[in-house]
Amino acid sequence: MACDGAYALPYQFVSFWCVQGTNIRTGEDDSGGAANPDLSDSHADFVNSGFLANEGMELWNLTESTYGLITAVTPTTLTAPGVTWSDGDSYRAAAIDWAERSTIESVLEMAATDIHAARGSVGGCDCTLASWAPDFLAHLNSMLAGAVYTCKCADPKMSDATKDRIMTWAGDQINKIRDGRIELCDGYTGSETPSIDFFSLPTTRWAGAKIIENYFRRLG
Repeated sequence: MACDGAYALPYQFVSFWCVQGTNIRTGEDDSGGAANPDLSDSHADFVNSGFLANEGMELWNLTESTYGLITAVTPTTLTAPGVTWSDGDSYRAAAIDWAERSTIESVLEMAATDIHAARGSVGGCDCTLASWAPDFLAHLNSMLAGAVYTCKCADPKMSDATKDRIMTWAGDQINKIRDGRIELCDGYTGSETPSIDFFSLPTTRWAGAKIIENYFRRLG
């Protein structure tokens, strides 16, 4: 992963800050078949969850690592050209339109610049990243961006004090990258492992924000 662009994708940003509200759906295909052009989830209600066709909304086949833009929606199916589905494939769909996705992409790229500088200062832009590093960088990028931009689905909104604490935490991670305490390149070990213990996967619409809020309150 070179030192340019964003480390997180819009759906990762929204997945963390919005979790499983109407903007995010996760699950498994239950079509019972193979290589189907449509995702089928009999437990979903994609229409009432806010999914629209041809509005730039993304559908990911996590099992196959493929994705596309949604072009057809029914209550229990989603279609994205070029993405096929077999029974049991895991999916994630983000009901964010072109405008918000473009905004999130811009904010993620802006928030990534400090990470680029830290990696570049230790010659870490051209190395092969350790297996855990892309996820860590995506979380760090999302945290920095989340302190700047509040997506429409975030509820409750974070206080300014919490945003300040997030920026302090993120700045500490960047300093650890810069001075080698966190070594992102494969085959090297810094003196500290990434402190991402509070990135547990939330299960309600605004649990992500509450996990962060509670974490930083404990810090005082």
